[in-house]
Amino acid sequence: MTLRRQKLAFITAQAVAIGTQLIRNPDNAVLVPHIQEVKRLRSFSRRKKTAQDPQSPTPSTAPATTLATTTNAPALRTIHR
Repeated sequence: MTLRRQKLAFITAQAVAIGTQLIRNPDNAVLVPHIQEVKRLRSFSRRKKTAQDPQSPTPSTAPATTLATTTNAPALRTIHR
């Protein structure tokens, strides 16, 4: 992260901390929606990325494998009579 972003993150964290303390006082009720919005926006950046949409799978370029060559399939045996 660049130094500028680090400074902005630090200043933002301080502002949220001060705002959180201020909203404890009922006289500062006007700050509540602002602090909630900042907390909501900050939570987006900490979330994990969602997986791709399962309804639209990408076409596979890998060659097709047979049942006997997959790792989960049991080995096929030939029966001699």
